[in-house]
Amino acid sequence: KQFAPKLRLLAKGVFPKEATLLLDQMLVESDTTNLKELLAEEVKMQHPNGMVQDKAKILDDIFSGKFGYTEIIETQSKMEETSDSSVNVEWKLMVKGTSYGKKYESKLDVSEQWIKREGMWRLQNRIEKLIK
Repeated sequence: KQFAPKLRLLAKGVFPKEATLLLDQMLVESDTTNLKELLAEEVKMQHPNGMVQDKAKILDDIFSGKFGYTEIIETQSKMEETSDSSVNVEWKLMVKGTSYGKKYESKLDVSEQWIKREGMWRLQNRIEKLIK
């Protein structure tokens, strides 16, 4: 399968740390075309307020501008490869964006699960918790 230039990195055998940076870049750029490929079909994203989004809601909210990121800065990370096709990543992030018309700025603990499917690494789960 041919992958878009941005996604070719994710077709490598070993999980590339840059995958998470690529996800952040796509979120900031509201790049729903590539996000659609990057997100696993069953993806769930839980935000600090407890809201859980599935793939369709994530893409719709970003595409419509209801929810967006203007800046994501990674400050710390830890990766754990659980198998050849599964990786857990923990991040500390500084995030700025808009949520339903309101600006926000938050420090987050983020836990992600990535899986390798159809020859490419994809985000399966992301949980964001507020750091106070």
